[in-house]
Amino acid sequence: CNMILVSKSPPSRTSLGAVNGVAQMAASSMRAMGPTVATILFTVSKDPQFHALGGQLVWVYMVFLGLAGVYTSSKVQEGRNEVS
Repeated sequence: CNMILVSKSPPSRTSLGAVNGVAQMAASSMRAMGPTVATILFTVSKDPQFHALGGQLVWVYMVFLGLAGVYTSSKVQEGRNEVS
């Protein structure tokens, strides 16, 4: 689904490769950082010194990310012309 949006987003056909490259870089970065951040949040929330939300801080973070994704996807506009 996101690649359909990426392929329809550049203003011209000549910039399609650059937009695709940036999208792939962002996706790969998030796939690398996601498990790391989740593990750090889980570890910190279980630490007796912090004890953030009784070890459930990681779930609050994931709900926040899910809601951010819903908000972002609700801003996608339809009706854009094909790339020429």
